Amino acid sequence: MRDLDAVLDGQPTPPAPDPEPEHCEFCDGPIRWLTSRTGKRMPVDAYPSPRGNVIIRGDRAGVLGPVPAAAAREHGEQLHLHHVVECPHADRWNAKARGAGRRSQPTPPRRRIGGRR
Repeated sequence: MRDLDAVLDGQPTPPAPDPEPEHCEFCDGPIRWLTSRTGKRMPVDAYPSPRGNVIIRGDRAGVLGPVPAAAAREHGEQLHLHHVVECPHADRWNAKARGAGRRSQPTPPRRRIGGRR
């Protein structure tokens, strides 16, 4: 499983005991907030899925491609899904992500080439 740990920056971390899951603010489904490889918080379904592609090590998560995910499942890894995949309100998650920390910038007026201004 060493190759799978490389997804998480090569830092093998023993699995931590599962904390009590939190709940999605939109569908009330059980989730865990984990840190992705890029350092962003990521909502992951609290329970493993046979279609999962997210490997968990402690409080960190890595997204696996189809081939590594299949290999991980063959080795007995229990993989999870990013919560947005199954959440019936995925559109709300996307809107929340688009609005988080961003200020709307007005579009500058177009300049006309030639003619009147």
